[in-house]
Amino acid sequence: MNPAWVLALSGAQHVLHQVLALDAKSTAAFTPLNQRSIRVSLTQPAISLTIEFENGKPWLSWNGSDEDVRLTGDLNALLASARALAKGDSALVMEGLQVEGSVGVLKALSDAFAGLDLDVEDELSKRLGDPAAGALLMGLKAVYRTLKTQSDTAREQAQEFVRHEQPWFLARDAFEDFSDRARRLRHRIERLERSL
Repeated sequence: MNPAWVLALSGAQHVLHQVLALDAKSTAAFTPLNQRSIRVSLTQPAISLTIEFENGKPWLSWNGSDEDVRLTGDLNALLASARALAKGDSALVMEGLQVEGSVGVLKALSDAFAGLDLDVEDELSKRLGDPAAGALLMGLKAVYRTLKTQSDTAREQAQEFVRHEQPWFLARDAFEDFSDRARRLRHRIERLERSL
């Protein structure tokens, strides 16, 4: 495993725990999820991680175990579903994500987020002051928008490349057809050589 990915996951877990610590009820909210796990497999970008719940806290891991739920889809669909879950919206409607396993775990996760009272902006203002907190949040939103735009642009360029360069790629059926014709030609040549 790339050390940069391990460091990024560790940092994300630390930030997640710090944000959840802003609400004293977060441990009680996530307690019904203890011993449960959710495997998240992104298709764009191709990354998979597991969220395991222990002692009323979510823990992030690269390793897959016997997960209760598997979510598969692209990053935009996952973020839209995560926002809906964080708002307490239904976990049963997840556009663009393939869900395998116990939907009850997703319902419990939605209920846990619905029971939280997190005000990150207020906490940042208390710690950094209003101007610094506002600037930090604007910067984070700008970074998110930039990354999302670049991701969308890269995906569109890749799709356009494949669409325009398709004639250069040999499809499996065309390859098998070519192989069959070459094999028949080789057999005809062998028969012709034997007859001479």
